[in-house]
Amino acid sequence: MKESKNLKASSSNILVGLYLDEIQHEGQLNECFFGLANQTHPVDVVVLDGGLSDKDIATLTKAAKKAVIKTVITNKDGDPEEQVLKADGSINLSIVKSTISNFSKVFNDIFNLAIENDYEAMSIIEIGDAVGPNWYSIADLYMQENDEVGFFLPMAKNWQNGSLIGLMNEACWAEGIAEEAGKFDMNLLLRFNCANPLGGVYRVSELEEYSEEVDGRYLPMKESIKISHYYEFFLRMVYNDVKMMTVPRVGYDFRVNEGKEFKHSSSKVPGNITQLSAEAGGISANEASFWMDISKKEYFFDEDRNKTYEQPETA
Repeated sequence: MKESKNLKASSSNILVGLYLDEIQHEGQLNECFFGLANQTHPVDVVVLDGGLSDKDIATLTKAAKKAVIKTVITNKDGDPEEQVLKADGSINLSIVKSTISNFSKVFNDIFNLAIENDYEAMSIIEIGDAVGPNWYSIADLYMQENDEVGFFLPMAKNWQNGSLIGLMNEACWAEGIAEEAGKFDMNLLLRFNCANPLGGVYRVSELEEYSEEVDGRYLPMKESIKISHYYEFFLRMVYNDVKMMTVPRVGYDFRVNEGKEFKHSSSKVPGNITQLSAEAGGISANEASFWMDISKKEYFFDEDRNKTYEQPETA
């Protein structure tokens, strides 16, 4: 964690964090960093290093200095032509070694870095996604003008296997769904697991107030909960009267490509997780139901009671 002390080299009030243990596609990294470098409200970025190679670190540093993306346009003759775009600026990047077991720990590590370095807010993203260039500017404006609100989620485009299937975080704006338009409440969250943490801007003071502290480390998300961690987190925070709203602007591209493996460092639980082997990160249907039920029971408790799943005995 001490490696993070250069984080406040800029005047940004928002720390954006992500976890990487390898770089599979340099193009994905560049697209992600392109969006961060072009923010109209500058942000600082920290990467939790879960075992990156020297080559990966070099690729990461290069993308932070000048992210480059390639697009295809139609030239004046009507033919497709590749166009190379360079980010307008660079990223104030820090890299911190971290041992990660699941997404809750990713979230908690980034939050503790935000506290240690006096950030007003934190945000968490994942590689493969894209952030709109105005998102953090809009979120910061809402944060400064809404002192009573703790969390600000973006409208997010939901891409599944390359197809756009709709928006995320929009349920609280639907007519007659929420008690107050644009804000999440207990009735809404208990009926629908309809809030996603990625791209959200979280006021550090609100998180700190309702986080368990263990050995000097704050734990806003319960690290024992396996796949429904952020659902329990949102339920608990709203139960404790933390105000959470969706900013009525599209600011994030959420992308899922289901494969043959799921890493629990990601928040993107795939629809086929019950078909995957345990070695590939899969769980049984019974265990998936268990964790969802746990989320709806444990949000009453501020501390992590370390519930565990026990395989049912077979006859």
